[in-house]
Amino acid sequence: MRSISIRYNLPLYGIMTWKDKIQSNMLMIAMLAGILGFPVFRHLMPLLPPLIFFMLFFSFCRVRPRDLRFHTWHWGVLAVQIPLAIGVYYAFMALPSGWFHSTQDQAILAQGTMMCFIMPTATAAPIIAAKLGGDLESLTGFTLMTNFMTAIVVPAFFPLINPLGDLSFFPAMWMILKRIAPLLMGPFLLSWLVQSLLTEPQRTRYNSATREAPFYLWSCTIMILMGDLTHTLIYDDYNRWLVLIMAMLALITCLMQFVLGWFIGVHLGHHRHDMRVSAGQAFGQKNTSLAIWMANAYLLPLSAFAPAAYIIWQNIVNSSQLRHAGKK
Repeated sequence: MRSISIRYNLPLYGIMTWKDKIQSNMLMIAMLAGILGFPVFRHLMPLLPPLIFFMLFFSFCRVRPRDLRFHTWHWGVLAVQIPLAIGVYYAFMALPSGWFHSTQDQAILAQGTMMCFIMPTATAAPIIAAKLGGDLESLTGFTLMTNFMTAIVVPAFFPLINPLGDLSFFPAMWMILKRIAPLLMGPFLLSWLVQSLLTEPQRTRYNSATREAPFYLWSCTIMILMGDLTHTLIYDDYNRWLVLIMAMLALITCLMQFVLGWFIGVHLGHHRHDMRVSAGQAFGQKNTSLAIWMANAYLLPLSAFAPAAYIIWQNIVNSSQLRHAGKK
């Protein structure tokens, strides 16, 4: 039992330390801090890109390129995720306009729901999957794949659904690509360079010293995002029912993606438990920080409420899975 709790960093019930208790509730603490301190945190939105960059960098440093494992379920998840994201957007836009208060509300719901699907896998997903008995290397490989896919799909798709001022399609695509690609591809290339320069003992010490860095960087992004969204909720003029509907759509998309991921993992992972867990986390656990930043930057800003609500729902799913794993 001792070796299992050390490997997965899953504290046994009844003997949780104060650090374990803080870490297990860090997301809620970060969200509460962001809400209460929104007059300060809302001004820190320009810090999101570098925070996301280093969050990815420290995560990729933990896995060597030669250790990455690619499986059939990787392609299965991508084959469902991207068409589903694009299809959901056009399905919403095809609904009768009379169902909505305005055409802008219809576009906001379509964009927000689409963002819940198109978001890349969170950097914390491999960590959670390892605690649940998943495969760390295969999920890290998929995290890398989804980041590259997002860097390609988003610049090509966003100008079609939300034209950027007077820019035509290709200039708008290039403008988004210049900002998105370095943010998503740069951390992997830099981590590869750092690993090639370090000896094995140095690499081990470095990864040990930065083991918790992605977790705390992720918490910082949550505080900033909640601060900005709280300011919007308090001071901006918007349809309250629209936000509530987006929260419910985020719940539906969250549960749908976890279930689809488990299904794909079972059938394309040779019925192995670790592949089921990994595919579920790959499809369901999203990089919401990146999604909210992209929605604010390139789409109708209110659409960011959907991935913001997704933060809450995926944390509830992850917490319930960890409690179940702890009992087992």
